[in-house]
Amino acid sequence: MIINLDNIIVRLSNNLKGATAIEYGLIAALVCLAIIAGLTLTGGDIGLQVNQIANAIDQ
Repeated sequence: MIINLDNIIVRLSNNLKGATAIEYGLIAALVCLAIIAGLTLTGGDIGLQVNQIANAIDQ
């Protein structure tokens, strides 16, 4: 039983594919959050500029 447990621990410590996938997933989630935060903060300003352009075109 001890030999099997040691073998399992060695195999798990050598398997990095799952850890890498999780890291990429976390990085992608953080990038998405940064994009959403940036768009949320500037969304009102962009809307005002679009309205000003539309009003200038109407005149």
